[in-house]
Amino acid sequence: MRTYNVLIIEDEIPAQANLRRAIERQFDDLRVVGVESSVSGAVAWLGEEQNVADIIFMDVELSDGSCFDIFKQCQVKSKVIITTAFDNYAVQAFRVNSIDYLLKPIVEEELERAWERCIERIESKNSHNIEALLDIVSKASTPQSKEYKKRFIVKAGE
Repeated sequence: MRTYNVLIIEDEIPAQANLRRAIERQFDDLRVVGVESSVSGAVAWLGEEQNVADIIFMDVELSDGSCFDIFKQCQVKSKVIITTAFDNYAVQAFRVNSIDYLLKPIVEEELERAWERCIERIESKNSHNIEALLDIVSKASTPQSKEYKKRFIVKAGE
C-alpha cells in the first residue's frame, strides 16, 4: 500500500491537533509530513525541494493573510482540501483547483469522502471533473444544520 504525504496549513493550534489526530486515526495510508501556521511558513515549506506533499489541508484565514496568497507566491502541485469555518470562500477555492471544501468542525465522514476524492484524482490524474466540483459547491453552500423554507405565504393588498 502506498503512503501519501500530508501538509497541514492551519494557524489555530487546537484545529491543527484535531485534524492531525483525525488523519492519523482514520487513514493508514496518510502520513503528516509538515504543519505550517502562516502564509510565509507554507510558502517556505513548499519552496524546499525535499518537502513533498501529495495533499494539503489548508485553512483559509491564516495569521498573516489568506491561503489564496500562497497560490500567488508559489506553484502548488499538491491536491488541496480547504478547511474553514466560512462557507463564502467556496468559489475562490475551486478557482485554485481545490478538490474539496470542508466546513469546520470537520465531520469524519466528510473527511473520508474528501480523501477518497483525492485518491481518485491522484490515481486518475483527472483534475477537472465538473460533476464532482458541482457536487462539492452545492454541498458547501448548503448549511448543514438549517433547512430553508420552500413555500411562503404572502398577503397581497389589504
